[in-house]
Parts: sequence; structure tokens; C-alpha cells
Amino acid sequence: MDLSGVVTVGGLTACGLSGIAGALVGIPMRASRDSAKPAVEDKELRRWATEQAELVPKLWQEPDLQAACGRYIKILGGETQNLLICKHRGEWRSSNDIEELKDLPDQVIFVDPFTVEYSLKHIECYELYDHVFVVDYSGYPGLLQTGMHRDVRWPRDIDTNFVGSMGHIRNTLGQVVLEAVAKAWNVDLESIITENNLEKEPEVKIGSKPSGDLVDRALVINRPKTDES
Repeated sequence: MDLSGVVTVGGLTACGLSGIAGALVGIPMRASRDSAKPAVEDKELRRWATEQAELVPKLWQEPDLQAACGRYIKILGGETQNLLICKHRGEWRSSNDIEELKDLPDQVIFVDPFTVEYSLKHIECYELYDHVFVVDYSGYPGLLQTGMHRDVRWPRDIDTNFVGSMGHIRNTLGQVVLEAVAKAWNVDLESIITENNLEKEPEVKIGSKPSGDLVDRALVINRPKTDES
């Protein structure tokens, strides 16, 4: 998937866009008009991004491409809904799928796809544990191509539902899965954030292989203690 677009000022291209096809009207950030940020309102941007989640499967059925699109939808503040965004128990799942899980244990582990593609690629045979989600949580793509002009941080400088104290997984697909896990657990997202260190990735058991345990760096998330649990 290679989508690109432009931000225009006065009908002329000011800078490029990655992951978004088309043109957005921009606001110049410099007198030279060689740097700009889109003028679209936050609410409209979120609405449009959420709409894309319904359209993407009609263009790409491949789960990995849907997940790639989901990264852009999330950073723009949209809801991924039924878009396939992570792997769990050997199957691709959407946030809606995760919310409906009834047998989710009190601890889940997030493994980044980078770990699977590079750290585990030399292991011929292994199996991840059932409470492991393979989901992109290590960063998000840059959308606005402003060259050397670092003063423009769109869309990070607008209201795209950022959640404070979430560490480096905020506004990634990891946040989407975490929100879905909170609903499956029937607990508040904020309580998960408060009771877990989302900045730390310790080496933990994530699966098994013929020679023993499979250990690698991952994000460990425990269900908050409640009166009911």
C-alpha cells in the first residue's frame, strides 16, 4: 500500500501527505508557503477517518494491509471498528472482535509485529500463548511531509482523542486493542493505565518452542483489581 497526497495553499502544493490520497486545503506556516498544515476541523477529520474503516475492506482484503490503514485511521482520531488490526490466537481480529471476547484472562501481553518478523524469524517452530496479541504499538507513521520544518506536528497538535499517561502506545493500534480489552474486561481504561506501566517492556514468556519457553520483550497488561474481581 503506497498512498500519497498533498496539502495546498492558494491552489499550489505546499507539502506532501503520506497515507492519505488526495488534496487537503492547508494553512501556511511560513511566509514562503513551503510548509502548511491541513485546515480541516478536528470533528470532520475524525468522522472522515472512521468512514474509511468501512471502505478499506472493499479495497483491500489482506489483513496486513487493513492493519496498515488502521494505523492512519487511528492517528487521525477515527474508530477502526471491524477493520482487522491485530493477530490473536493465530487469527486476525478487529477491535469489535476483541470487545466480544468472553474468555479473556486477567493478563494480556502485547507483542509488536517487529518482534515476530525479526526476533522470532529464525525460530522454525513456536506457538504464542493464547493471551498474546500481536499488534503494532511501537510508534505511528508520519503523515505530513514538511521536510526540515519541525514546527508543524499535525495531526499530533489537534484533538484526536489522545489519552494521557498512556506512554508510547498512545494513538497506535496498541491503544485501540487496549481500549477493546478494557471493554472485554468491563473495566475503565483509566484504571488499566493507572495500574500498569505502559512504558516498560520486560522480557517475559510469550509462547513455547520445542526446546522450552519462548521469551522476548513485550508489554504486559494486568486487569485492574475491582470489587467484583
